Amino acid sequence: MDSLSSYRRIYLVLGLVICLALLRSIYSLPIAENFYAEILEYSNGNWTSRYLLVNDYTLSFNTVANVIVVRTDPSSGLQPMTVFIDGVPYRPSIKTGTLWFSYIVQLDGKPHTITVSFQRRTQLTSMNGIIGLKSASPLSAGTNLTIPIVPGFVPAGYRVELLLSSSNDLATLFNKPFFVLNASIIDILSQRLVAVDILIPFTNVTIGQNFISGTLWYLYFLPSKEGSVTFPPYDFRAIYVNYPSYKSKGGNFILANPPHVALYFPPGLSASESLGRYSVNVAVALPDTLCNIKDYTFKIIPPQDGYVNENTVYLGENTTLTVRFFSGGISIGDLIIYSPPPSLLVQPPIYSLEIRFLDLMGYPVNNTSFIIYSRGIPVYRGFTPSGKAVVCPLPKGSYDIVAYLSSVAIGKGKVDVFSDQSMDVRTNTSTVRFQFVRQGTGEILKDYTAILRGYVTMRTNSSMDGIVVYHGVPPGNYKLDVLWNGTLLATYDVSIDLSSADKVLSIQAYKLQVLVRNLLDQPVKNIQVLLEGRDFSKSRLTDEMGRVDFGFVPAGNYTLIVEQALPQKLEVSQDTFKVVQIDEVAKIYGFTITGKILSLAVGLIFVFTMIWLIAKIVKRFIHRGKGIEEV
Repeated sequence: MDSLSSYRRIYLVLGLVICLALLRSIYSLPIAENFYAEILEYSNGNWTSRYLLVNDYTLSFNTVANVIVVRTDPSSGLQPMTVFIDGVPYRPSIKTGTLWFSYIVQLDGKPHTITVSFQRRTQLTSMNGIIGLKSASPLSAGTNLTIPIVPGFVPAGYRVELLLSSSNDLATLFNKPFFVLNASIIDILSQRLVAVDILIPFTNVTIGQNFISGTLWYLYFLPSKEGSVTFPPYDFRAIYVNYPSYKSKGGNFILANPPHVALYFPPGLSASESLGRYSVNVAVALPDTLCNIKDYTFKIIPPQDGYVNENTVYLGENTTLTVRFFSGGISIGDLIIYSPPPSLLVQPPIYSLEIRFLDLMGYPVNNTSFIIYSRGIPVYRGFTPSGKAVVCPLPKGSYDIVAYLSSVAIGKGKVDVFSDQSMDVRTNTSTVRFQFVRQGTGEILKDYTAILRGYVTMRTNSSMDGIVVYHGVPPGNYKLDVLWNGTLLATYDVSIDLSSADKVLSIQAYKLQVLVRNLLDQPVKNIQVLLEGRDFSKSRLTDEMGRVDFGFVPAGNYTLIVEQALPQKLEVSQDTFKVVQIDEVAKIYGFTITGKILSLAVGLIFVFTMIWLIAKIVKRFIHRGKGIEEV
């Protein structure tokens, strides 16, 4: 019994696992992600804010500000990494550069184009204390920096104090961006040197060779508890805040004291901040129809520490929110928004993608199968008989499309879907044309069917000019069957490559007509005519004129079998008109009078006539012997 119970438990667990897998497959949703970045701009003594959508980890915008801050919410995991001003990399000055999920840039108030690149990294809380432990060893050039593990502390980055021969050396000294705390010029023995104090908000850092001396500090995070941080007695203590509703106090070390992001150094061993809640008003644009789906509804899903009141979301530490779309009560897609603006207009994250599969000549490739991959995972499989397919719904993202003909891969394409789009996938296939000239006549064969057999099988009818055209043919060796009215005229071995041109082939196919006449040289209708050859057999009835038209037949030797006639051998090597005379004189009331019957009848009449004449002569002789004369 114990063994039986164990088996039952095992089966129960397996059943639950299978059910969970099925539920996961049923309720797996297309997920799209929208990353926003806040752009803070300082001009004429005032800060303004705007939010821009980050596409492909890149953001570009124009500004006339004196100072800009590009920031993302730490819960987004999206870190600004590099900044270009009119195509030139930005070199941080005092109180500017890269901090955790922010980048501060000093400008001149003139028009500039700013381009920012981003990178994913581990998420962070909005407020953190930072402590620094000074390394006991001097900083060595050309080393990979690593932070020692300290129980209870989270590695945050580095503070580096450097002595340089030139400020230009700083730009290429580290493999990661940094923030300049301070910089000064020092004259030592008539030599002008530069002393800099920087923060590097990354843990995996490599330092170069171009510095005279340096001191290294290891930085660690002290996460806040209910807005408060208590520091151990270390010399380097800092508070870093990055939150969309935070209003900076005095003492912000970042240039021009921007809102929403602050770095300051508390004098005591504790500090506290009131971040409050960040509210986002969400409006959702619902189209009438999309992918033939109607009756859209949506639900705003806040993070665990947030809540929703009608269409307003009140967010806490985590500012990432989700909008889930439904149709008929069934979930059809999620849109996840990172660093959302205070007024958010959401479009359904579902788009249509029209794909045209074309050969190298630009013609559609019929009967194409295809698979769409997202990050190496197949998300859609389809088939199009016309070479054109519409895939919907499809979430925003990057996709790879692989096209197949009869399981042979013929092409691939890549597309970034961020709206309803169309694309062409050029395949490694070609268009090939065939034309057939009848040998010995120079006449072009028309009104036929040709079947191309190989990697794929394609069947097509000839045009009025006697040309067959195949689109989307992969390179390779093929068999080409030519049929006329169901009759196989010839089979060719053809080789096709991507540069295949029009092909003109010679064909031994000839016209064959048969005329059936009777013994009176009159046409005979409704007579069965059978033509037999190697792997060939066709049967026809003669028409009113006694004719049978076999159309085109392949060259060769045949046997012609006609009712009431002996079988005849027939060689077809050119257009042939064959006259066959059968043993028939006439048909009377459905009865056929043949030559044999007529000959027999004539013979019988002749015999009876001769008998009658002989009988008459004998009778005359008998009467004369008796003296009787016939009158």
